[in-house]
Amino acid sequence: MIEDGALLPICEHGLCHRRNISDVRVAPPALLHQAWRSTDVEKMEARLAACVRSWRVVNPSLRQTLYDDALAAAFVRRHYPQWASLYFELALPIERSDVFRYLVVHHYGGWWADIDTFSKRPLAGLSGDLIVGREPQNNVDGFGVLQYFFGATPRHPFFSDYLMPMIARRARRRGKDGLGYVLWTTGPQVFTAAYKSYVRSTLAAGGRAPRRVQWDEHILPTCALGAWCFDCEQKGFRPYVEHLFLGSWRGLQATNWSAACPPASRPRTPVLDVSTFMP
Repeated sequence: MIEDGALLPICEHGLCHRRNISDVRVAPPALLHQAWRSTDVEKMEARLAACVRSWRVVNPSLRQTLYDDALAAAFVRRHYPQWASLYFELALPIERSDVFRYLVVHHYGGWWADIDTFSKRPLAGLSGDLIVGREPQNNVDGFGVLQYFFGATPRHPFFSDYLMPMIARRARRRGKDGLGYVLWTTGPQVFTAAYKSYVRSTLAAGGRAPRRVQWDEHILPTCALGAWCFDCEQKGFRPYVEHLFLGSWRGLQATNWSAACPPASRPRTPVLDVSTFMP
């Protein structure tokens, strides 16, 4: 049995922080949740369709479910009426997409992957009640967790007790639309803030989460999720997922990694050939 708080190396530039590890291996159920304007893969732009197919090929054991706007709205009304008013009052589709991903993973458990993520490695080897990845571009203090790919067991309290109440408070205060508000209200910044609050509360309770349940968390290093570091690439380390950043809602320029990261561990977006998964 591994001691609480042990740091486990996944690659030379990342550590996996595990807490409250039990003798029983726990992992998210083999479910993959994704959302897009249409559930018909044939109607998707070729690169997006290739991404969807990659999950079926690389992770055939996952039961993949695609949701469109109508299915997502019906899910929220049925399973989370307490959050329905918040969901429908959000001004931007991307905000509703953010909230939906948190609720669907909370309800069913499993994995969430943005529609423009490309599966590169089987997830079967990952275990933990809550699995998140380091955000390659920091939002506040050098640490962030991303939310374009994550996994959890059903009814994990991170979503219900920390993340959703924080989103509700921020949504009431946002005041106007815009990229910064999306990141802060429903996106990676609030996801990170809620995760930090969850970890602090768990540790303050003696390493146990609320409801006297032991939880096990993984924090995957940046290069495990597609922002590769050069040394790991040269040594053959393969990330689990590649994010192509094809979403049109942001309109951001590419990140200046030269200024953000030291050369030895600077991540990059590798050239990805998706043609294998195109019809």
